[in-house]
Amino acid sequence: MKFTAIFGVMLFCTALTTQAQIRQLKIANSGKPLAASELAVSPDGKYLIFKRIDRQWEAQPVLFRTELLSDSTCSEPELMPVFSQKDKKGKYLFRAGTPFITYDGKQIYYEYDPKSDEAPSRDKGIWVYDIANNKHTEVIKNDLAASPSVSPDGKTLYFENNGKIFIAKKDAKGAWGKPSPLPSPINPENPDEMNVFPKILDDGKTLLFSSNRSGSVGGWDLYAATLQPNGKWTFPVSLDSLNSTADESWSSISKNKILYFVRWRRLGDGKLNQSEVFTTQLPVKMDFSGLSIYDGKIYDNITGEPFQLGELTFASGSTELNPAAKKGLEKLARLLISKPKLMLEIGAHTDDQGNDDMNLQLSQQRAESVVAYLLDIGVPSKQLKPKGYGESSPKVPNTNEANRKKNRRVEFQLITNE
Repeated sequence: MKFTAIFGVMLFCTALTTQAQIRQLKIANSGKPLAASELAVSPDGKYLIFKRIDRQWEAQPVLFRTELLSDSTCSEPELMPVFSQKDKKGKYLFRAGTPFITYDGKQIYYEYDPKSDEAPSRDKGIWVYDIANNKHTEVIKNDLAASPSVSPDGKTLYFENNGKIFIAKKDAKGAWGKPSPLPSPINPENPDEMNVFPKILDDGKTLLFSSNRSGSVGGWDLYAATLQPNGKWTFPVSLDSLNSTADESWSSISKNKILYFVRWRRLGDGKLNQSEVFTTQLPVKMDFSGLSIYDGKIYDNITGEPFQLGELTFASGSTELNPAAKKGLEKLARLLISKPKLMLEIGAHTDDQGNDDMNLQLSQQRAESVVAYLLDIGVPSKQLKPKGYGESSPKVPNTNEANRKKNRRVEFQLITNE
């Protein structure tokens, strides 16, 4: 038994699954939870702006501001005059939804929707308010554009459009270009699965958002992905230490990595939604080196591709695992140990060289070799089922040695999921 290997894997998994220290944000003078949605925290972490969710204000299209007094208390919310103007009949002029305060603290991006005939003559879409000059400027003209967030350099806009995350780039003259959706794996291909409320962090490459994609703990969970140097995004990672059986959304983060997010439930029967604000310290560096489960498959977070041990797994006729294969299996072990209800078929395949029966036997031995290593580094046997397929399911035609290497592979199939 390799004690050091087991200890290393277990230690990593413990760090990965330990619950973050989450505090509920409460109003200092009353002790009541801050009932809110569509929040944004200032970059210096001194105040929040948000929509109130309580009996008086839930149906009103206005934004409030509260001062953050400690890591778990805030001042009594106050209306923001610039976003709470009324017409002659006492009706609010417009809705300023899901705000975002730029990292220099000088502008507030928001979604605009006129609510009165006397509202400013503007198109629905995303606008930006310049605080010093008291000026509103159109950014994106689109009825479905919502939830803006802007990179620290001010050159990339992230926003939601009909359940997908889009970006727009600012050119050298300061004009915003044509928006385009982020590619898979950020935006799910399943139209019933959506991404909402994107927030780009102050590193300019880590994106937080809420999604109802396959594998979520509640209906909506918080996810993170990061833009790599090659221009590709990592596979979205569920923030398991924050997510619950309720819905998590509307995340916002200050420059000192204090995360604010909303946890809410639809109560129904005419009752107000339960929508409360929580706060926690986000890890300085989130780990994307592991694996994620989505739509019944296991994906490598870095490559965004389905996880498998491919052509490096075995030499011809061998059942011995090489160092590269062992490293991949250690990554798989972290996932399995952190999710004890998962059961996995370990399917091994051969090329077409040699006798069919011998290849079937060889593939079974290879599958059992993989299982033996996983057991050795701490994975319970009940989660693993070895299966040899011989040469019956080639990935590519066995026409040359390069292809035969690809067919000497191990694939993983979920038998049960959480």
